[in-house]
Amino acid sequence: MFTAAIALVCAAVNAQEFPIMDKIADKVIQKYQTSTCEQLWQERAQKGKAPPPADGTGSSPDVKVRFENARGLHQ
Repeated sequence: MFTAAIALVCAAVNAQEFPIMDKIADKVIQKYQTSTCEQLWQERAQKGKAPPPADGTGSSPDVKVRFENARGLHQ
């Protein structure tokens, strides 16, 4: 019985160790669970960050040329 009481107290202490960080994490998780990709892209664009290109090449021209060469798209 005493051991169970100690375990319960330890569990309560661990659960409240970082309450602010837990609230922030819950808010971030909820945002991504309830938003569509389109909504996230629009929000990111408003902040000045464009979504990554659909072809996965990033913004580097060299990477884009290599990607297109691998696919036979670049001459």
